[in-house]
Amino acid sequence: MQDIINKAIELGINNTAFIKTKDIIFSEDLRATCEQNICRSYGTNWMCPPGIGTAPDCINRVKSFENGLLIQIFVKMKNSFDINAMMEGGKKFKNIMKNLKEEMNKTYTGNFLILGAGGCNDCEKCAYVINEPCRFPETSFSSVEAHGIYVSDIMKKAGLAYNDGPNSFAYVGMILF
Repeated sequence: MQDIINKAIELGINNTAFIKTKDIIFSEDLRATCEQNICRSYGTNWMCPPGIGTAPDCINRVKSFENGLLIQIFVKMKNSFDINAMMEGGKKFKNIMKNLKEEMNKTYTGNFLILGAGGCNDCEKCAYVINEPCRFPETSFSSVEAHGIYVSDIMKKAGLAYNDGPNSFAYVGMILF
């Protein structure tokens, strides 16, 4: 796993921390925010609910792993309304997580699961809406929150800061193994 941490640092990750999945507190209620469809991704892609399964399915999927590696980047913003910096940071984070997934696919012999931040937007129109399989399962991933995990809680348990001070935003992902 040290090779993956080194690769993450090389790609621009600010922090990593190991966790035990038995220490994660899950919330099926967190999925209710997905169902409110604030991000407009609910029911539109394979990496968001309901495409990834029910809340219990997702929780059980995470619990099937013993360990996790939290991955975090901080995005500096001009002010707390700097949407452009947040969007650019999100793109950077997704690229980092995709690179890490590709590296895991090449080098890790065990079973693993990558969870990122936000839903998938790899395709202009996801195959989910036309009832076809995901076109890019080798590089796509779902979010930490969609699996019933509060990011702030797991960061605190891992001893990592949730943000990097004023005018910063954090993206958090997890590699479960």
